[in-house]
Amino acid sequence: MARNFKDLTEREILALAVSLEEEDGRVYADFADGLRETYPATAKLFDDMGAEESGHRASLIATYRERFGEHIPLIRRQDVKGFVQRRPFWLTRPLKISEVRKQAEIMELETRQFYQKAVGPRNAAPGHSRGYGCNRRFYTPVNDCNGDVSTTIDG
Repeated sequence: MARNFKDLTEREILALAVSLEEEDGRVYADFADGLRETYPATAKLFDDMGAEESGHRASLIATYRERFGEHIPLIRRQDVKGFVQRRPFWLTRPLKISEVRKQAEIMELETRQFYQKAVGPRNAAPGHSRGYGCNRRFYTPVNDCNGDVSTTIDG
């Protein structure tokens, strides 16, 4: 049964963050794989983004283990009410560059909103670890990377 985000414990929010980082990294890897032949520079960008997600995930796991121990419960986006379910278009081929760009921007926005919610007022109260190590995360949408999209990725 899906739970409300506001009802999740600190431990569960951090476990969810680990799951979201894993999912995003895998989606970015799929984007890279689907674009590599036609848009190699964009594929490299998504390879790098996937590696960055992996680093975020590793950091979150280390924070989780330090605070709560080894076992990280499985909590996914579909286990929390209000999370947008993603249509897995990254599994179709050929990928359309415009759709990939749009989806990457949406994913980054969703992640930013998740972390803003996770470090919201209830988590800043005494006894809570503000951000659970997540507040080091800063995102820039794909089309804001030092110029317009055409200067940062193929197409």
